[in-house]
Amino acid sequence: MAWTLVIVIFVLIFAGFFFGLMWLADAFRAYPLHFAFLWLIIPIFAILLNHHLILESFTLVGLRRIRGVLMIVVVVTSVMVFFDRGAIRNPIGKSLVQGYRHWRGEPEMMITDEGKVWFYSEDIWTASDQPGRWALQLFDVTLMVGVVLVPTITWKASDNAIWKKKKKCQFSADGTWIEKYESGVQH
Repeated sequence: MAWTLVIVIFVLIFAGFFFGLMWLADAFRAYPLHFAFLWLIIPIFAILLNHHLILESFTLVGLRRIRGVLMIVVVVTSVMVFFDRGAIRNPIGKSLVQGYRHWRGEPEMMITDEGKVWFYSEDIWTASDQPGRWALQLFDVTLMVGVVLVPTITWKASDNAIWKKKKKCQFSADGTWIEKYESGVQH
């Protein structure tokens, strides 16, 4: 009876996680520029955590939780950007590059060395002038660099805020960090 309940709960959690990912991917395709804005704002927020007024508003545990949430959002968004950068490139190309067009390519067949047949298709895009094509290629490269750089900046900035907060804490004999407001000592 107990194992049945554990299996049912595991299946429900797995199904919820799977459908949550599907919902998130659909939301990313529907609102790619909103996700890109969020993706770029999070490292700025992590950098602002280092400001003394904001840093004093959080506890050490709170900063660690904030870092966890920020990293989850940034890494998931980076993965979505990596696998579907056309969702961000297409609205920007349409609004900023003259003669921008994009379409889904015809599926092509690929046979592996083991004899397996794979079908794949890719997004094809073009612009009416060469500078527009160069700008969009540079934009793609910038997105790929951002996939690595944005999570790195977020981690380093939030880790620096945690480090600054730890410097203001005391280390107790039992191995825990005591913040000033917990110790009862006025400094």
